[in-house]
Amino acid sequence: MLRELTQQLHRSLPADMRPHCEVANLRGNTLVLIADSPAWASRLRYLSKGILRQVASNHKRPPQRLQVRIAPIQPTAPRSQPARRLSPESASALKQLAESTDDPLLAASLRKLASRTRD
Repeated sequence: MLRELTQQLHRSLPADMRPHCEVANLRGNTLVLIADSPAWASRLRYLSKGILRQVASNHKRPPQRLQVRIAPIQPTAPRSQPARRLSPESASALKQLAESTDDPLLAASLRKLASRTRD
């Protein structure tokens, strides 16, 4: 629910503000936001009426008050993506390059990278 509220919040904010604030809680009729600095908290308070309107348009029991707290924003875990695979041609080129280099560390790294071929 908080992630959905944060997405709604971000849609109502200018792009430069989005990384600096998120929804922390929805307690009764109070929407609690976190800002990562006093400056961003001040801007959120300035935009509070618009934020409450945006959130109210999507909820049965919309919040009536906005509370802004200052705290570090916890980074969200990046979505894991499957490892990219090389084409057989690219892998072959990397293996040839590994064989032609004099640097053993570079050669080992190139061979490791070349092992990531598509099936």
